[in-house]
Amino acid sequence: MRQREIVPAVLILLCAMLLILPAIGSHFPALLRSEEDKTPEPAGTSFGLPKLSMGQGAPGLFSGAEAVIVVPPLLMTGVSSSPACDHLHGSDVPYPAEDSVCISSIERLLITDPVRGLTFGIRVWCRNTGKGDARVQVLLTSRGKEIGNASLSLDPEETSAVDFVSPISLSAVPAPIFVHLNRGQAFGAGANPTGSHIGGGEGFFDIITPMDPRVNDTVRNADELLTALESAEEGDVVYIDEAARIDLSDIPGSAVVPGGVTLASNRGARTTAGSAVYTFDLMEPGEYLLWGLVSMPGGDGGSALVSIDGEEPREWKPRPDEEWSWIREGSRTLSAGRHRLTIQWQQEGLQLDRILITDDPDSAPDADPDEHNGEGLISLEAESGLLSPPLEIHVDAGAPGGGCISVSEDFDIRRSPISRGGTIFRNTTEHSAVTIAAGGEGVRITGLRIEGPDTTTDPVERPVHGIFSSYQNLEVDNCEISGWSYSGVYLHGTGGSTMQAGGHIHHNSIHHCQMNGLGYGALVSGGAQALIEANYFDYTRHAVAGSGVTGDGYEVRYNRFGPNHIASSAFQVDMHGQAVNGTNRAGTLMYIHHNTFETIDPWHANPVRIRGIPRDHCYIYNNWFHYSQDAPVWQTGGRGNISMTNNLIGQNRILSESGPIKYY
Repeated sequence: MRQREIVPAVLILLCAMLLILPAIGSHFPALLRSEEDKTPEPAGTSFGLPKLSMGQGAPGLFSGAEAVIVVPPLLMTGVSSSPACDHLHGSDVPYPAEDSVCISSIERLLITDPVRGLTFGIRVWCRNTGKGDARVQVLLTSRGKEIGNASLSLDPEETSAVDFVSPISLSAVPAPIFVHLNRGQAFGAGANPTGSHIGGGEGFFDIITPMDPRVNDTVRNADELLTALESAEEGDVVYIDEAARIDLSDIPGSAVVPGGVTLASNRGARTTAGSAVYTFDLMEPGEYLLWGLVSMPGGDGGSALVSIDGEEPREWKPRPDEEWSWIREGSRTLSAGRHRLTIQWQQEGLQLDRILITDDPDSAPDADPDEHNGEGLISLEAESGLLSPPLEIHVDAGAPGGGCISVSEDFDIRRSPISRGGTIFRNTTEHSAVTIAAGGEGVRITGLRIEGPDTTTDPVERPVHGIFSSYQNLEVDNCEISGWSYSGVYLHGTGGSTMQAGGHIHHNSIHHCQMNGLGYGALVSGGAQALIEANYFDYTRHAVAGSGVTGDGYEVRYNRFGPNHIASSAFQVDMHGQAVNGTNRAGTLMYIHHNTFETIDPWHANPVRIRGIPRDHCYIYNNWFHYSQDAPVWQTGGRGNISMTNNLIGQNRILSESGPIKYY
């Protein structure tokens, strides 16, 4: 922008801000206060609006460019917002007054929104204060899913803005909305903006646990699973116990998940192994005491964690005693209504016969708690709870109730505090080519281990799939998927208005799907599309592949492709070619960006291979390819409709602004 154009541009920006300030102030009075009620403004603000100074661009690309971001929310009626000025790098910017909204160097805006279907608006202003060109990517996410994406390219001293207006459909749990700002350019999977680790597991943002109110059935074997799925309706959650290993080898077909149903376990959560869960109802609110009738054979100590209604668990360590006795755990203030009690064993040694919940603070229960004098009294047999292995019921003539619950010998939850999730597996390929199938739109499969019978590169007589869907809006997340000779996840004919509508495969660990000739981690075919992001792939022949027919496509972003791809022709991202009107068609539209490819050999395991000409285009950008013994991207069977820009090549991260692509 030339010098004489700066003043008009600034005046235009000032007028735009003045026009929207009254609307902003009506919803966020903390941003615009009268002199009588004025609190100190956060440092670095302008016109009462918070702003974010972003650092220098990538060396050699946007040198000297600095962008200033101003993010006022618009049209926010009914939104409950929270301060989001998290500060990094020793920033001395104070938190804003309550109810205001701003972002700072953490580069995100947090809006918690309890209203379904609300339309919100956010305007992002960017000003390049440097002497070189600048580029800023603005990404909106909710529950790890993209709900808005834009990029701005700015000349020196230029200001520009982008508006987001988006309807959001939220679950019963309010969903945070994040605004992520990528300064300059980011390369590889390290740019992951989803808020959860690549590959899922511990720290994943939406883990379903057995205490989740969405859970309808908890299953532990194949019969229970198939029965629960048969009766499940849209919105139901069928939960697989984390200690379960469900063998589907001998069922005649597939385990079909009905449309709108979630099949879940708790991969990455604190393990629930050794837990007993009880529900009880209280007529009156008040202070209640919890007692347990316990024994410790051999006089050894034992401990448990106790929680009511999902509160922070409290450790309970009854004194060691071989005799049965009532031991007080503690007191809580509880409301009237239904409550959920969870007792989780931490070590062997503790036996539990009975539980008493009472509002009488003055006396301890005796051998017959039914004679207790409190007006509020709940007595529960320990064996009546929902028990997770290795917690078991033991018949004990010496126990007052004739039986008790305890864990097996040598149990110590502290050895493995994080759950790997319940397991569905097959050890044969005789009965069905598909193990889990979506029976309608909107199926979610989350937090599971899904294990197939074939982990090597050896060919098998009948290749099998782990998960299959011909319906839109399948979501597969936070799973460990391995051992599938044909594919881990197979989508057929699911193309829709967006990649994500075709299928969303994210935050999974997918490995050992590597049979020579097939061996796909995620496969699109028959006009299918998918958004494939934040996964970890290793030991696959093709981690992501497409059949190449018209309509096939994918967006592959923020994934890590590990170093071990040992099958024949093991290129990690692939699109096959199909003969169409005398040309070799390779799908329709593909985006491959912000991934890290760690494979460096063998020579034929180059990261990306497009085996024909895409109907629309294939965009490859901002990846990091460790592979350097040849071009990381190959196009065969034709030439054209591929662009490859701004990628890092080799383990020493050499920037390539264009290419290289090998044609043959």
